[in-house]
Amino acid sequence: MTDPVTSVAEVATDHAARYLVQLCKHFRHKCPDTAWAEDGSAGRIVLPIGDCRLAASPSALSIEVTAAGTEP
Repeated sequence: MTDPVTSVAEVATDHAARYLVQLCKHFRHKCPDTAWAEDGSAGRIVLPIGDCRLAASPSALSIEVTAAGTEP
């Protein structure tokens, strides 16, 4: 098995908490029990390829996706 692969993005926005909740609701609607948000400042979405963690600050939405690595 290989090491996991992680990708991180930070999106500058004044509405990070709103977008975090909106993304989690969208994925929860599509795949029940796979997404949740905690008080608009943190969230998690379980995807078939891996795990997505969201964090909202006053000026940005941080998105970190981790998936299993592939064999070389």
